[in-house]
Amino acid sequence: MADSPRLLITGASGYVGQQLMAAAAWEQAEWLGRKEVVTANYTRIRRYDEEYLAEYVRSADVVIHLAAAVRGRDQDAMIAANVELTSRLIGLMEKYNSDARLIFFSTDLATSEYSLYGRSKNRAEQLIGASALDAICLRASMIVGEKGGPLAATFDALTKLARLKVLPVPNGGRFLVRPLWIGDIVQVLHALIGRRGQDADRGIWSMYGASIRFVDLMRLLARAQGNKPLLVPFPVQCITWPGRALLRLRPRTQVPIDFLVALTEAVKKEELDVFQHLGIERTPIDRIVQWRSCGLK
Repeated sequence: MADSPRLLITGASGYVGQQLMAAAAWEQAEWLGRKEVVTANYTRIRRYDEEYLAEYVRSADVVIHLAAAVRGRDQDAMIAANVELTSRLIGLMEKYNSDARLIFFSTDLATSEYSLYGRSKNRAEQLIGASALDAICLRASMIVGEKGGPLAATFDALTKLARLKVLPVPNGGRFLVRPLWIGDIVQVLHALIGRRGQDADRGIWSMYGASIRFVDLMRLLARAQGNKPLLVPFPVQCITWPGRALLRLRPRTQVPIDFLVALTEAVKKEELDVFQHLGIERTPIDRIVQWRSCGLK
């Protein structure tokens, strides 16, 4: 029986990292993160410097790069977290372990001109594509897991919003959202880890949940909680215009205006679907809604 592959996971203390630690039974995994997490094989680090990272990169068969800043206070901080760290990791892998597979977590906002987070991830994707590594970029959509966190906060907020008797719906809710269950991510990673070295896997892939119109998702969330709200459409500009003014006045505010605008954009381009590529079934949206609605008070 072949030995289990040795894994290195950066950003393990983030929402996706902690969800993976709970859901993925990987035998030989080193988890790195910057926050305190009590679990086996987890190491808290102050910063991702080259000398420290090199020690782990040398022995890894697969590097799963989760570490990122989802919402930064300024462009420089976002670029440092999402572009420069990725560049550093690529350099270390090319120098010490060019046979290892790199799995990079990106976002469906990577093609949005309105999202600083998306633009920084897009730049990191370009660096990865220019390398000679066995590298895969996974553009994930709205991630939903067993418990809340920064990335799940959007879905949790929508679930609570669906309890209102009068429910405001930006742009009539005609745009698409794609909730992605954490268990589906685990299945994708298991498959890609086992297929390391296969050239057909390389490149940028969409890792989206099944598509549903925003208004239909809100109806599902409301119905799951015994509610039948009055839906009131409004232009998203009612939020974005004052929000951008607030950002100019107080640049350090955390109002996610870029996310709101990007969310309501029409999808310009769909990358190749990793679920179809690997033959994996997505979790149905109604099941995700049921699980998360039951878990929220």
